[in-house]
Amino acid sequence: MTPLRQRMIDAMVTRGFAARTQESYVEAIARLARHYQRSPALLGKDEVSAYLLDMVSKCHLSYSTMNQAACAARFLYFNGCWKALARRRFQTASGGLSTRADLLSSRGNTQ
Repeated sequence: MTPLRQRMIDAMVTRGFAARTQESYVEAIARLARHYQRSPALLGKDEVSAYLLDMVSKCHLSYSTMNQAACAARFLYFNGCWKALARRRFQTASGGLSTRADLLSSRGNTQ
């Protein structure tokens, strides 16, 4: 088990996440890492946003699946695992994480 994965699991345990939620979040981050064939610690906001959009538009996965992956990424990057990295890579100009509408509008899609 990688140190990043262990830190993520430890953070979820201390916050009282259910076992199934922990499994889902770890798997969502593992899929993200496999997609780019590198550690999630090396990925930036644009790469994560593109991955989430691809899940919905190209892979035709449900919004709930994409939302779960987004929540897992948000947890990983904003809750103690990689806080400093997240602040540099994931905050928008307004200071928040990109929303689904931001992702779609950046690709010229509207819903």
